[in-house]
Amino acid sequence: MGRTARNYPKGRLKLRTPKEVQPGKRYPIYIEYNWQADSMRKTTEVSVFPKDWNAKGFGGIGEIRATTDLEYKYYNTLLHKRLADIDAKIVQYYEKNGHVTGDVIRAFLEDNYELLRPDSGKDFVEFAKGLVTHAQQIPADGVAREMDTKPERTCRNAF
Repeated sequence: MGRTARNYPKGRLKLRTPKEVQPGKRYPIYIEYNWQADSMRKTTEVSVFPKDWNAKGFGGIGEIRATTDLEYKYYNTLLHKRLADIDAKIVQYYEKNGHVTGDVIRAFLEDNYELLRPDSGKDFVEFAKGLVTHAQQIPADGVAREMDTKPERTCRNAF
């Protein structure tokens, strides 16, 4: 009996460094998700020195050390809140749809939360135009008919 796997990923913070680290140079912190052999990253626009980064801090998520010259409490709170926000959106999507894909995670990393909307991000005006166009082109009974004088009612109900 092993550990049960989650059906959705949890993010972490990662300091993105090259193979040869220069000690006097700052490197960016990324939000990273690994899901089904695919890595998805987004920069946080925060950079620190490698000596100021604790990869195992905050329960293995990662954090800025207190020895840094930055306002470490502010940045740690900001980074962890942002990560928790994305994690919550992924869980919400999973509970709604029953699965998560890499494209969904990338959309949440890019702050595209339209996938969580009940209309899946459709624009109402475009949706209504499509319904009206479709209704004019293909009559239901095959006989030419007049359009309803108030098509917005039918479009709104279908939306």
